[in-house]
Order: sequence, then structure tokens, then C-alpha cells
Amino acid sequence: MRGDWMTMRVELVAGLGQDHDPGPGRLLLVGPSHTFADLHEAIETAFARWDRSHLHQFTLADGRLVGVPDPDEDEPGQAPMDERTLTVVGSLAEGDRLLYEFDFGDRWMHDCRVDGMGVDPLRLAGIRPRQIIPVWGWGVLPDQYDRRWDGDDGERDLPPGHEADDHQVAFRTGGVDVRIVGERTAGDHMAEARPAPAGNGRSGKPATGRLAQADSDFAAVEFPDPPAWLAGLADDPGPCRPRTINRHGTAVWVSVPLPFRREVLLPWLERHHTMAR
Repeated sequence: MRGDWMTMRVELVAGLGQDHDPGPGRLLLVGPSHTFADLHEAIETAFARWDRSHLHQFTLADGRLVGVPDPDEDEPGQAPMDERTLTVVGSLAEGDRLLYEFDFGDRWMHDCRVDGMGVDPLRLAGIRPRQIIPVWGWGVLPDQYDRRWDGDDGERDLPPGHEADDHQVAFRTGGVDVRIVGERTAGDHMAEARPAPAGNGRSGKPATGRLAQADSDFAAVEFPDPPAWLAGLADDPGPCRPRTINRHGTAVWVSVPLPFRREVLLPWLERHHTMAR
């Protein structure tokens, strides 16, 4: 029966020492047999966390705790209710709120509220899911360890292949390393492209081009006479073709990644007292 199903609104409010207001959130569809252990796993999946080797607990509105009892650590009379046997629907009513905390070091805190009772899973999701699933969501999910790219160790301000100094800026996209020089030639900021190391298995001579456009809406480097390796990337019909590398007539244009354009390229151009035309 649909009366056995509920929706729960889960919103991230804090984590890694930062407050999130407003925070990203998900609306979860919870069934009659789902336990608080199932809810824990669903929240972790919905908020894109892969390292789940941390402690967690739920705190109900009346102060009772729900988690995994530990006879060796829990004080007498202080053990939480067992999340593996306690069902969510059987424990809460519409409008009830609770707090979910994951990782007692980084303290990912989630405000949870029963959004609706007696909902129809077929109408919301088209199925009666075996697991708790999200049916709505909003906001940008922060990385569990605040990593900005694969291999981020906190020592660099920019990802590998991205750099900037007084003379040049460089970025990597679609397996291509592009370098733009600050000194103008015939009015243009000249550029060079090379295959990124182990980026796509391609090799060949560098491509020579120019910064064709750079403004708040779009930025790209034009290579009017692309070598075969770069033309091959632009002409690749496969689904994994880099979307930042495209044909414009006989030329190839390489688009500047949005965050790099906003945070590095445009300020760098402004320091050179000029904008590319």
C-alpha cells in the first residue's frame, strides 16, 4: 500500500569546518521495510561519498540516538538504538526532524525532515524500489575530502597542466596541453598545443594558433592549420570525443575550461591591459 511509503528531505548543513546555507539536498523515497542502516547508505550514495569507513549516527528530535551499538565502547544505558533493525517509517511521523552525522572528524551534518507520508512510489519513481532512492535534488555536492581534481594534494592552486605566470598561461583539456603567451604578435596572443602526456595516446608536432576569443561568455584558441593528431580529435565521431575541441571550417578551436577561464585566463589578460579580440 502507498501508505507505507514516505519521502524524506535531507539537506547538508555543515562539513569540513564549513557551513552550507543554503546547502545541497536530496528528496529520498523510503519504503516500509527500510531501516536506518538503509537510510545511512542512501544518504552517503546521494551525497557522492565513497569512503564510508567512518562512524555515523542519527539523533532524533527527542535526543535518542540511532546507530550501531558497540558493547565495548558504549556506556551502560547509553547505547544507540540499532539502526540495522529499526525501520524509518515505523519510527517517524510527517514533519518529524532528525540530524544525521557522518565522520565524527570532518562532521558532515545533515538536517533531515519527513516531507510526506502515504506517498505513491509508482507516481514518484515509477517503481517500488528495493533500496532508498533520491527522487529530487538540488545544489552542488562538495567533495568528501575537498579534492578539486584527481590527485589533488592541496599543494597546487591549479590542476596538472594548468599554470600561469607573467609570461604565459597554460591549461589542459580533452587530452591537449595549450599554452598562450602574453606578448602579442601582430595583435594576437599566440598559442601552442601539444598532446598531453598519456592524455589520449596521440603524438605529433605542436600546433600553432592564436587566442581567438576571450570574454565572460566564451574563450577559445584557434588553430588554423591543425596537425593530424589535433584534427583527428576534432573529427572523432565517437561518444568520447572531447567536447572542448571542435571544427570551424578547416580550423580547430579548443575551448578554455570554464573555471580556468573565469579564475585565471581573464584576470591574466586584464593584467596585460588587453583583451583578445
